[in-house]
Amino acid sequence: MQEMFFGGTETTSGTIEWVMTELFRNPAESMKKVKEELNRVIGSNRKVEESDIDELPYLDYRTQTLWVLEAWEDPLCFKPERFIGSNIDYRGQNFELLPFGAGRRICVGIPMAHRVVHFAVASLLHCFDWELDSNSAAENLDVKERMGITVRKLKPVKAIPKKKMMAE
Repeated sequence: MQEMFFGGTETTSGTIEWVMTELFRNPAESMKKVKEELNRVIGSNRKVEESDIDELPYLDYRTQTLWVLEAWEDPLCFKPERFIGSNIDYRGQNFELLPFGAGRRICVGIPMAHRVVHFAVASLLHCFDWELDSNSAAENLDVKERMGITVRKLKPVKAIPKKKMMAE
């Protein structure tokens, strides 16, 4: 049981770290579109609720992360739009996208991971405005990896959350 809990927290926190990094690297497109969707669906007078997650399809495309390099044009570019209108499923049915494995070795935590990652990223983006620290520029963020139980960033992103005022 402890191994399952550890595996879940490591992969979930790593996914959140990579999603946020890619959003910081693409503020004019990706970050803007996600924030627009959050404002349209949730508004500015309340916080994200778990029931909101299914109403955020653009955010969902931002978190689909593992792909076969030959499956798409420009596979190393962060283009979650490639999933819009696609029948590709992240639950192990399509070999172009296997973030949770497949077959008998598929991750048993898919439903929980899906909800937790989306809820955490949506909450971080909806409740805060983010700025990179003064020594960082979006186009120069380091995306080198380090191997471990999961693939994590070699150097963490230094970002500053600025609390947003919620309308009453």
